[in-house]
Amino acid sequence: MNEITLSEMARRSGLDERTLQEHAAAGRIPGARLEGGRWRVPERSFVLMPEPPGKTAEVLGKRIDAPRVPLARFGTRGRPLVLATFNFAGGVGKTSLSRDLAVLLAAAGYRVLVVDADPQANLTTYLNPATPEVIGLEQTVNRAYREKVLPEPLVLDERLHLVPATIVLSLLEQELAQNQIWLPRLHDALRATGPRYDVVVLDSPPSAGQLTMGNLIAADYALVPAETSPKGVTAAETIIGRFDAYAITKREWLRDDGARLGLAAVVPTHYDARTTGAQTQLERLRAMSSRTTPPLAQRPGPYGKALEQRTPVPLLRQDRTVRAATEELHRVTAAVVKNLIEQETEGLR
Repeated sequence: MNEITLSEMARRSGLDERTLQEHAAAGRIPGARLEGGRWRVPERSFVLMPEPPGKTAEVLGKRIDAPRVPLARFGTRGRPLVLATFNFAGGVGKTSLSRDLAVLLAAAGYRVLVVDADPQANLTTYLNPATPEVIGLEQTVNRAYREKVLPEPLVLDERLHLVPATIVLSLLEQELAQNQIWLPRLHDALRATGPRYDVVVLDSPPSAGQLTMGNLIAADYALVPAETSPKGVTAAETIIGRFDAYAITKREWLRDDGARLGLAAVVPTHYDARTTGAQTQLERLRAMSSRTTPPLAQRPGPYGKALEQRTPVPLLRQDRTVRAATEELHRVTAAVVKNLIEQETEGLR
């Protein structure tokens, strides 16, 4: 078993070495041992280090409770872990999930890059105080596909950056259909960011078009929000049933037999626990995938406020209903990270 020093662990993870020493002394780093006055740890142990409870963090200028998630630095890749949220149906909560997950990951200590690849630009509107109309096409993923380089992102917070979208991005969808050889370029541009970010969250259009395909080629894992209705669950069933085909398509485009596309999680949305219909659909999702997270309830109040105020749910004023929605989002974030850690750790064995 290969071991590294805490100094090397700090360099790879971006964490403070003194903080790591405290974690090691408290027994929170699996396999850590003290030898000759120096801590040594298994090379892959840092992907399993838990985050201390009770932490608060400032994101987008507001202090919030950080989610209780394991702190997983995916530094063994030397590049960020890339998540694509996608569902071919609209109105399932895809963009709001991307928004709130990104904010909570940043609050937990991750360095997060959000990429809005949807020409509707809703995620950009949610996160960026400027209106999408002032976003130039060169600031979007258009540059990644045309010039093979990611544009310099908007800095929303120390740990939260954004590559925005604009309605004009719809022209790129048409051009990609005519120049499909460009599809792997977002993948290559994200890899070129190196260790600058821990996680990239890609928001996809609600379609099976070229921008969605580019996101799936670029992603390590897909995150599938699924509405807890018969139609919504059937759509999720179709997506999961085609998952192997998406992975094969990714390998073919990258010409890399080792390229993977994993399922980060299925996230049940618009759940109404009062109805037997929603309960039945939730059980269908759980039977379909062991990576189904706790559900996000149908809460028009908090999500309506988030839309109206252009503010992520965890950053709204925490009244009773917003607090309940935020706690659900914490549980979903923790479940997603747990699924990722399990799959990443399996990949290291």
